[in-house]
Amino acid sequence: MELVKASREAWEVDEALVQRCLDRDALSERQLFERLKKTIHRTLYRIMGSNAQLPDLIQDSFLEVFRSLSSFQGRSKLDTWADTIAARVAYRALSS
Repeated sequence: MELVKASREAWEVDEALVQRCLDRDALSERQLFERLKKTIHRTLYRIMGSNAQLPDLIQDSFLEVFRSLSSFQGRSKLDTWADTIAARVAYRALSS
């Protein structure tokens, strides 16, 4: 039961953070960036390796995350959702 409660609380925190970002709260946008930067970097590094494109792909991933925030529905963790976006950015770069 504690796990369900913790998951629910985490979802509520994610949902509130996303809403504040959608409201253009600069502090919340910074918090979201700080929260996701390691996980996005790690995802891109696993796919791309040590690549000169990595900084650009990190930036592209964050642009896509912020552009897509309104589509976040909370069906997965925010980190998982952002990782999926970063992976798509990396695979697009590999295919071009």
